[in-house]
Amino acid sequence: MPAQQTINGVAVQKYSTRQLIEHLTEIKRLPHMPQALLKLNRLLAMPDEVHVQRVAELIMQDQRLTAGLLKVVNSARYLVGKPTSHIGEAIARLGVNDLRVMALAINYGEAFSAHPRLQQVAYQKYCLFAAHLARVLAAQSCLKFNPYDAFMIGLMHEIGVYLLLQADSLDYEQVLDTCQGRVSGLVVSENKLLGFSHANLGARLLKNWEFSDEVVMGVLGHHAPHMLDKSHQRAAYLGYLAEAGAWYALGSNGVVEAEVGVMSSALQLVLKRIGLDEALYLESIEQATTQLAQSPMV
Repeated sequence: MPAQQTINGVAVQKYSTRQLIEHLTEIKRLPHMPQALLKLNRLLAMPDEVHVQRVAELIMQDQRLTAGLLKVVNSARYLVGKPTSHIGEAIARLGVNDLRVMALAINYGEAFSAHPRLQQVAYQKYCLFAAHLARVLAAQSCLKFNPYDAFMIGLMHEIGVYLLLQADSLDYEQVLDTCQGRVSGLVVSENKLLGFSHANLGARLLKNWEFSDEVVMGVLGHHAPHMLDKSHQRAAYLGYLAEAGAWYALGSNGVVEAEVGVMSSALQLVLKRIGLDEALYLESIEQATTQLAQSPMV
């Protein structure tokens, strides 16, 4: 059972991340993640080659996923020759890595419920931008990371913010008011008032969903990569840089805001620490901007 604490004279439930996930499950407030998609993610993560027919059978268990993938593969980016209505051909055109990315991105756009403090379109655009940027950065020699896992880290790094908004028994409104709607004070306010941050909560959910350790740790450590074990720092730095670039380019995640086009001293220090040239980072942000604009998911 969650404990209680008193904040400004108001009794507030005090959860651990595990208890909060259980609570959100009970009240059916978790993002909708179809079983077919979770099974597909696990199947495509296997090191051995996967037969197209087995993948197609899983995808066809979910009509929305099937329709979404056919729409993507028939878009200008992937269309080769005539449009197809055959899911096996769609899989062959996309390839395994793009299939995994697109399958989750298709569901991501419809997985979240409305909330008065969440600008849903801005939130999804921010997350997709961070995903594209993480994938671009994954190719840099100083980071060298699996592009699929990089995309997932960028896409999922703020899922904890959404979860916290869904928990009516928590006073997340007070957290947002305390940081005055600015990202700069968000994590400090979360830790002070809740005892954990959205990064902890998001990582807990992704672990429950059986995402890879690299994705889980990239989300967990995206605010303080240097605090993780060295074996997980590369994933966390990708999360950090993807988030920072999304703030730089967009200035809002649909919940809190930052000043557009401002590179903080902390970000500059991180770039120096990992050996990524600032001009190259800004060029990566431009590439992600172009990719987002061309994405059939926007």
